[in-house]
Amino acid sequence: MRINLRQRRIAKGYTDVEKLSKKIGISASYYYKIEQGKRTPGIILAKKIADILDQTVDELAVRQCLTIVKYYFSFAAVLCLILNQ
Repeated sequence: MRINLRQRRIAKGYTDVEKLSKKIGISASYYYKIEQGKRTPGIILAKKIADILDQTVDELAVRQCLTIVKYYFSFAAVLCLILNQ
């Protein structure tokens, strides 16, 4: 969620995390931890964030999952190349 979350936040004009976190009702520190992947929001908080960013929870989460899957496939491909040499 975090990569897409940061991109969406900036795209919506929330370059200042303080404003967004205040609107959501959490501290800026906690929001940063969500973006960094150090904290996982519950469904209610995730819905609030998604609503403010004009996204669905699925859109935010699925894009992150796809990024992770792409990374692992790339890693697996490199590992196969190394092992096959």
